[in-house]
Amino acid sequence: MNFSSHAGQCVCKAYVQGSRCDQCKDGFFTMGSDPVNGCSSCGCNPSGVLVQSEQCDKEMGECTCKPNVQGRSCDECKVFDEKFLHETD
Repeated sequence: MNFSSHAGQCVCKAYVQGSRCDQCKDGFFTMGSDPVNGCSSCGCNPSGVLVQSEQCDKEMGECTCKPNVQGRSCDECKVFDEKFLHETD
């Protein structure tokens, strides 16, 4: 974290935000887990997440899955439901 005297606030790493560079951006989790970018990508599967915004738990990185979809990244069908990968909405 660097301080910019011109802007009067900290310059955060790529995946970090906040006036004190103390929060992961949406779609990223675990502050300090990535030495270069500050946080790690959640890697949510866009076809499997409930909301297409790649939101995830900022502590554990678990994505919010659609019904009948499972896995940390929402990339697995629950038993007897393999149709989610073909949905576009």
